[in-house]
Amino acid sequence: MLPGFVVSFFEKSSIPFSVGRPVQTVNGYCFYESDAGIVFSLNNVYLRLYDDYQKADVYIPQKNENSAVEFDALNLLLLAYKYRMIATGNILMHSAAVIHRGSGILFCGMSGAGKSTQAGLWNRHLKAWALNFDQPCVLMDKDDVVVHGSPWSGKERCYINSCAPLKAIVFVEQADVNEALLLSEAEAFSKVYLNNYVYPISEEIERLFIANTKKLVEKIPVYTLKCTVSEDAVKVMYGCLFGGNYEAVKGALNMVYKRKDCFEMKKVADDFLVIPRGTMSIDYSAVLVFNESGAFLWDVLKKEVGIEELTKALAVKYSLDVTTAHDDAVKFIDKMVENDLVDVKG
Repeated sequence: MLPGFVVSFFEKSSIPFSVGRPVQTVNGYCFYESDAGIVFSLNNVYLRLYDDYQKADVYIPQKNENSAVEFDALNLLLLAYKYRMIATGNILMHSAAVIHRGSGILFCGMSGAGKSTQAGLWNRHLKAWALNFDQPCVLMDKDDVVVHGSPWSGKERCYINSCAPLKAIVFVEQADVNEALLLSEAEAFSKVYLNNYVYPISEEIERLFIANTKKLVEKIPVYTLKCTVSEDAVKVMYGCLFGGNYEAVKGALNMVYKRKDCFEMKKVADDFLVIPRGTMSIDYSAVLVFNESGAFLWDVLKKEVGIEELTKALAVKYSLDVTTAHDDAVKFIDKMVENDLVDVKG
């Protein structure tokens, strides 16, 4: 579960407290030492972050028609939530996150390195779907590490409220060949730390950020992927992460299903029944009974879709973790195939 965060917005011509001179300016963000708490600003928008990192106040100038104000406020909230994540033992990860076979993969790198491109190649060739393409949350709880969607998605505007176990972190570098290298913990720490660096607003935050990064790279493998923009790059990285027969897996993922037109679903009391179309009476011993989520997937199957699309639909509709959604989708399709209710193409 994502750490909670309470935000209040105020439209004021001036902030109701004194901030003094900034102690640091980083990429346009100004950080202040203030009796009001932790304060930082971006252009004319100010954010006050309380000492427990659980609450923030955002002050927006009055009668300002500048559309950048909304953008500035969103970026300040992103920065504030990064501190909230760090304070709770987690990390907000600058990356493109995709889901494949119920596992999350983070593609990281400098701007222009091709992290979104590689994530897109996984979507095209392996039906991996985007969880978040800018700032997904990495949550660490005892032995579990999961990646979760967040509201900050970058230009792709991908907002999916779901999560999956984190499989690997991959740093993308453009090259003329395709090669995946597993990094040592020291190398991994350096890359993850610099990729997600935030200005240390307190000694506590600096200590926790180092500890969280160390914990993450101890649990999750970190790779460098030297790559071209090609399917071969996908094959190389896939082999490192999952092994097995790439072509066989790709073929299975290309299987699509569509409900047969000769059947229809009817709601009877609290159940959803699939019966032959045009039946005047219902033989209850011969029909299939579905719950609400089954009825939802039946509706999704009005067009050709694969298991990954069904998984994503369930995860988004019911805010499920991907593992649960994938298991439910597979069970549903198996039942549909067993009873000859769908057309299958591969």
